[in-house]
Amino acid sequence: MNYQLKIINPEIDKRWDEFVFNHPNGSIYNHSLWEKVICKTYGYEPFYIAFENNKTDKFDGIIPLMFVNSKLTGKRVVSLPLTSYCTRLIPECKLKDIVSFVMDHYNSLDYIEFKFIDKIRNDTHNFEEQSLYLTSILDLNIGLDKLFKSFHKNHIQRKIKKAEKNNLKFRVAENEEDLKKFYKLETKVRKKHGLPPQPYSFFKNMWLYLKPENLMCLPLIEYKGKVIAAVVMLKFKDTFYYEYSASDSNYLNLGPNQKIIWEIIQIAHRQGVKYFDFGRSSQDHQSLINFKERWGSKTHKLHYYYYPNVKKMNSRDNNKLLYKLLNFTNRHIPLTLLQLEGKVLYQHLG
Repeated sequence: MNYQLKIINPEIDKRWDEFVFNHPNGSIYNHSLWEKVICKTYGYEPFYIAFENNKTDKFDGIIPLMFVNSKLTGKRVVSLPLTSYCTRLIPECKLKDIVSFVMDHYNSLDYIEFKFIDKIRNDTHNFEEQSLYLTSILDLNIGLDKLFKSFHKNHIQRKIKKAEKNNLKFRVAENEEDLKKFYKLETKVRKKHGLPPQPYSFFKNMWLYLKPENLMCLPLIEYKGKVIAAVVMLKFKDTFYYEYSASDSNYLNLGPNQKIIWEIIQIAHRQGVKYFDFGRSSQDHQSLINFKERWGSKTHKLHYYYYPNVKKMNSRDNNKLLYKLLNFTNRHIPLTLLQLEGKVLYQHLG
């Protein structure tokens, strides 16, 4: 065997980020600073594995994993918790070695979870596969005029023109006060949908660790001096990631969401970015999928794999009554309680 599996500290070992940057499929979620954001927020134990070449000491492949130890949801190793997907930077045939290495290290795991954007041949791995989610990616490799003309006329083009007519202002945040304004919008949007927001520390850690390295930005839309829409954007290599967005429902008729996305697309295009990732959608959230497709994006199934075979982990059908009760409660409790719920709950959901 020309390699050995090693546990790596990606914050110290510079080979990790060099490999991510140089690999054609390297993404922001493989980067050491994404590990820092997740672990600083939720306290998960990082378990980052590299295939180290015995002859050159270089990496032939890597996979970021984290150990989640929850009394509510069990013990598992995930690539990666609270992340839509993690591009695969190892050959498919090496997954067996990863599974064996993880199972030898952790004696009493409930399961291992891999979140890939690409499908693997499952006949040799005995994984349980789920494809409950998809992501939508827009190809930016054409001129801006052609891009604009490809957008849906009524739902996108006219909304952008309406936003400009209504004098909506676009800017990129430079201070944490703007991040707090985003979080206030985010909490209200989540409450409307009966869902708790992620803790503020999650977004603040992105601000602290990703923004100084130009891996994150916070575009905003203002109307009459008030922030009415904001987006947490992640940036890495040739891709912009539309990670979290929030807007004031009282002003949606002015077109702030269409305006902010179009402004970001123009920035990305000027910087030579090739792809705009609209982010994860549940396959049963058709209205959200339709919105993303109206920009000309293409949908890609996300493939989640579990070992050993386990019952479906993400299906709401298993706890439909509990989900409905929690959803109803969340829409009626004070914002401070909803934020507290998110702070407690998400560390168990990773």
